[in-house]
Amino acid sequence: MPSLTRRRDRNAPHAETWLIYFGDVRVGVIGRRAGVPNSAPQWGWSCGFYPGTAPGEHRNGIAETFDAARTGFEAAWQELAATRSEADYEAWRRQRDWTAWIDRMHDLALPLPAQRPEGMRVASAAR
Repeated sequence: MPSLTRRRDRNAPHAETWLIYFGDVRVGVIGRRAGVPNSAPQWGWSCGFYPGTAPGEHRNGIAETFDAARTGFEAAWQELAATRSEADYEAWRRQRDWTAWIDRMHDLALPLPAQRPEGMRVASAAR
């Protein structure tokens, strides 16, 4: 079974944000909260992934330190992971791959199949 790993969020180079992965599936985030007073807890965490986890099953919290946020996240992850199946992780992977394909088509300025004049074609059965 894969272990949890964390990676710095490259899309937020000026924020202290860590993306949490279970194998290749992003299952949450731990980061320094923005816009809160210095007297408020400075760290926040969120645990859950979509698709694969229903919105009501996601968990989040705040903490005074990174270590406390990590502890809160890990406790929430243990509860959530016990209820996940491989199909849940696979749903997230399919969505990730689909989104990457769409983004690549847009980057290359290529029309999506439904945007072509001939429209989408369904492969016919072998005759």
